[in-house]
Amino acid sequence: MTSGQETYIQPLSNYVNIKRELDQFDCDNESLNSFLKNEAMNYDKADCGRTWLLKSDHMIVGFFTLSASQTEIKKFFKKEKHRKGKHVTIYPCVHLSYFAIHKDYQNQGIGTALMKQVFKMVWIEISRFIGVNVMTVDAKAKAVNFYKKMGFETPTSRNQDGDLFMAITLSEIEDILLDT
Repeated sequence: MTSGQETYIQPLSNYVNIKRELDQFDCDNESLNSFLKNEAMNYDKADCGRTWLLKSDHMIVGFFTLSASQTEIKKFFKKEKHRKGKHVTIYPCVHLSYFAIHKDYQNQGIGTALMKQVFKMVWIEISRFIGVNVMTVDAKAKAVNFYKKMGFETPTSRNQDGDLFMAITLSEIEDILLDT
């Protein structure tokens, strides 16, 4: 993005005529591209998740989709002291279902900045209205280091697609946001 370009995050559901912009999005991952172009709007309409777009002028720079979920946590977090209710093993969570940055904008800090916005949304907005302790993601192999850099931790499991399940507590998100 060039200096002076305005960027903003808005829900996909705010847009009616956005097909051309969706079709132009390319993050170099066909499953993520396909989700945004062909399924994201239906996900929103079916209340299965909410997709948010990072836009600049008339271009989608990135997007993410959040959904409600639950996860079983035993002892895979390094920072167990952050877990609330240590006797609980099933935790309500916000699942980062999809997260992508357009290939022309990768490795420029935009993904990190967008993830911090996701963290703010989860910590400030979502956790005010629902009980949630954890944020999870099924990380594509190429993205595991990015998520680790953002504070997500990795248990030893992969899902059936080969993605790595990762998680971060809301306490850790709070610490990250307060440090910035």
